[in-house]
Amino acid sequence: MVKPLKIGIPANRSFDKFVKVDKAQIDPEKKYSGFCIDIFREILTILEQNYCLPYDFIPFVGTYDELVDCVYNKNL
Repeated sequence: MVKPLKIGIPANRSFDKFVKVDKAQIDPEKKYSGFCIDIFREILTILEQNYCLPYDFIPFVGTYDELVDCVYNKNL
């Protein structure tokens, strides 16, 4: 089984135009939107013609530097 690509999403309000995390009615379900999410999903439609790319969006509450540290240290 292929491990999904983990994508850290800043969950604070600083980046709303680029990425936004909206809590759905059911708590485990979250809705992701914004410019970067739209671009990523559009690229996936092109890639999925030849490749399967499983992914998980992971909301992150903290500073941008903390998010980068988590990605670098593979703690996400």
